[in-house]
Amino acid sequence: MSNIDVSTGPENYLTPEERETVKRLFASPEDFPREFGAWIVDYINLNAQLQPFQVQGLSLQTPRTATVNTAETRGWDASYGDLATVGPELTDLGSGIYLILFSGEVQNFEAGVESSMSISINGATALETDGVTVFTSSISLNAPLVRFIVLTLDKPKNTIRCQYRRVGSGATTATFRKRNLVAIRIGR
Repeated sequence: MSNIDVSTGPENYLTPEERETVKRLFASPEDFPREFGAWIVDYINLNAQLQPFQVQGLSLQTPRTATVNTAETRGWDASYGDLATVGPELTDLGSGIYLILFSGEVQNFEAGVESSMSISINGATALETDGVTVFTSSISLNAPLVRFIVLTLDKPKNTIRCQYRRVGSGATTATFRKRNLVAIRIGR
């Protein structure tokens, strides 16, 4: 089919049978041969300059959020653990690279107290390196806790949960409230 004048419409360069085939394929894309589907995906991946945020409905950058609004206390404990109301928690996160934001508010009632918030990944104990800590140098301090981290999750289904600890002198508890967890998938 050389020297085709496409400016005049498909009736000039497609036979009636070819036009019917094109109509049928575009009406039901599942009818395309598997080989063509595989080829078009590879072609787009290698040649298209399309960013994920340009594709409407793509869940790559849709934030997942969880919030716990109850005020919960934690006594002295050197290791991270759950509060009476567990979480916030996000489940069924697919594999990929995520931007994680967790935040909350803590109130310490004594000087010399450290209160921390971190995240547990797939049931493992939360790590200090992933957390944020507030040190109280005066009595009765309300302070925000905020942390951004980038994580690579490699399991098909992952769970992230906020955990808490309180260490330091004194016998009072720390009160955690307004707890939030956000996960945004930023890569595969």
